[in-house]
Amino acid sequence: MIRSARYSLLPVLTLAVFVASACGSGSHTAFAAFSKVGALSVPTPSGFHHLRSPGEVVISDGSGRMLPLIQGVLPAYPGRAELAVVRGVSHGPEPAQLKLPVGLDDLEQASGGYSRLWGNAFQLGHRTYFLQVWLGRDAPAADRSAILSALQAIKLG
Repeated sequence: MIRSARYSLLPVLTLAVFVASACGSGSHTAFAAFSKVGALSVPTPSGFHHLRSPGEVVISDGSGRMLPLIQGVLPAYPGRAELAVVRGVSHGPEPAQLKLPVGLDDLEQASGGYSRLWGNAFQLGHRTYFLQVWLGRDAPAADRSAILSALQAIKLG
């Protein structure tokens, strides 16, 4: 009797292992909404805040005043993780063509010390988009991961 129960559970366990492996590491970020910035849709992870203004969105794990990262103002919060996407005009050399998905390795690291800032300008059609990521030293690992997932989930439309 015990032997037959073991054999009948084998297909169920095999299926469970297969489904679990197909889900990856189990760290999935749910997005509450998408904000339009020009031709791009920028996701806001569930539980995060977003600040929208014409041509710009800042996604943050903190509430209160969120400063646009793009204007060179570093957030004063080492406990925050933020993503900014701004549509604008490039005043430097011609930016690289935007290829989606965007990863952290596509952005240049701009600051060291107690926090990290990455950013880069990209060309899409006749428009330039600036993408910046702020990962504060004291920001929870789950929040940093959610911001990186949001960066990779930016899409057209």
